[in-house]
Amino acid sequence: MQLPPRSVPAQTGLERFLAACQRQTTDATPVWFMRQAGHCLTEYRTLRESYDILTIARTPELCSRVSLMPVSQYGVDAAVMYTEYPSLCRHGPANRA
Repeated sequence: MQLPPRSVPAQTGLERFLAACQRQTTDATPVWFMRQAGHCLTEYRTLRESYDILTIARTPELCSRVSLMPVSQYGVDAAVMYTEYPSLCRHGPANRA
């Protein structure tokens, strides 16, 4: 089955991401790419030699650096940061009094 051509002009990565978030037509099909940084990013493994995961998650500069690693290495259009992970680690069952 062949889909009809899209009538959307070429978009930048940011334009495509924002349009997809608003459920608008995009020039290409957006793909959700989840990755485990330790498996595919040498730079991440190097960073983890100096910082534990909670320090990375609780430090905005380190967290944004890690989140942007696949953007620079693979050229994806966007990175999504989940803020609930540090919360879960801090307030999870193992940390309750």
